[in-house]
Amino acid sequence: MRYSTLGLVAILLVNITACTNRKELTPKSARSMLQEKLDSEPNRTYVPLAAITALFQKQTTVDYRTNSVTADDLPGLVRRLIDGGFVSVSSQAQTYPDVSGTYTSTVQFVNLPFEYHVSLQSHPGSTAITGTFYTVYSGNRTDGSMTGNAHQDGQVDLTWQFPGNINSTIGPYTYKIDRSDGSEKLNGPSPNWYGVTFSAARNGGPSTASVSVPMYSYAFTSKLETKTINNLAHASVGHLVVTTVDNLLLATDTQATGTFAWKYQYNSFGEAVSQSKQPDRTGHVIFGKQPDGSWVVTEVSM
Repeated sequence: MRYSTLGLVAILLVNITACTNRKELTPKSARSMLQEKLDSEPNRTYVPLAAITALFQKQTTVDYRTNSVTADDLPGLVRRLIDGGFVSVSSQAQTYPDVSGTYTSTVQFVNLPFEYHVSLQSHPGSTAITGTFYTVYSGNRTDGSMTGNAHQDGQVDLTWQFPGNINSTIGPYTYKIDRSDGSEKLNGPSPNWYGVTFSAARNGGPSTASVSVPMYSYAFTSKLETKTINNLAHASVGHLVVTTVDNLLLATDTQATGTFAWKYQYNSFGEAVSQSKQPDRTGHVIFGKQPDGSWVVTEVSM
């Protein structure tokens, strides 16, 4: 079939008129108008990266690559972003003091000795410390447990867990490892009395042992295209697609309302963030009639 030049122009004009006609508000024309409106507002597809960025501010002992790839939590998301090439991982070993051993201390209280007997255990590849203790005062023994963490500066944080009576959990308190006199002591506050110094000597003398702990650093790669919105980094998860517009109601001669269903057409970042899930998404839209009789989208809520 052949068309003359004038015939082709006429067909083209008819098609353009049909595509741009907004004089009739129908579900089809409403969906087209709403899609054009959303396409003109690309920021709607961007999600903030602040929560993820906060994890990357400093080195951590956490290897997010070991997290479940399907977990609906922040570590699981970081794992998927690593797998997707959006986040890079680097690591280096750092040395922490190994405080494994038994320590004893005696504090005078009301002219009687108050004894502490502490047994601590450092753990390979970790800053964590666990342990037990018992105290002896006036012939009475009390047993408890301890948890804590080591620091590179030669200090440890310890929390004392006494039996379930008053003030059962004490701490965390910071204790300095002191080897200045040829012995090894943990110096810090007493868990029992405010203002009283606790100094526990390691049985068997000082230890030169240390714990090597891998520290991980994370950063976004160049694969992730970011955009600054309101001074915060954001990334797009894809494209918004309006699937239907329903419940069109004429509120006044110049205003109409409706509801709509929509979904994301995910990009690869969006697939990692959402695990490609498409929950039901709806919104409300308001149309306004212009003086020339055409309808336009005046308000969208999602």
